[in-house]
Amino acid sequence: MSKKFKNGGEVKFFSQNLKLTPEIKDLIRKRIQRVIKMTGGKEKDVRDVRVDLSRNPGHDDAQLIRLEININLYPGQIILRAAERGPDLRDALDRAEEILKRQAVKYKEKARAKALRGARFVKHVGGATPEAFEGKPKYGQRRREE
Repeated sequence: MSKKFKNGGEVKFFSQNLKLTPEIKDLIRKRIQRVIKMTGGKEKDVRDVRVDLSRNPGHDDAQLIRLEININLYPGQIILRAAERGPDLRDALDRAEEILKRQAVKYKEKARAKALRGARFVKHVGGATPEAFEGKPKYGQRRREE
């Protein structure tokens, strides 16, 4: 029912009114792997993935299939989530993948900006050794002329 990642996390599939075949599971896993690659992380960064898939015969044909994907990542406990409806599984999966990709790019850019901010601080203070801090003003302060 689930596939384990390298760190012990797994993909959990839940379905309602729909039979999940191994082909459907493999298709969804491949799309999830694409999104994980876009975060800049690896499989070891994934805590777990939950895929909810349901067929709602009471809805109109444009919203027959409902797909929800939640990806929990370790660094910073980030959650990427997409819930989509569509006339068939592939259409809903395509739209959910696009949403997850946008979230992954946003997460990756935010992490990159945070790392650059830290690098600017270290550059300003001249390194991380205690000797580098002697005689230098604190970050954001001016030197006093005596």
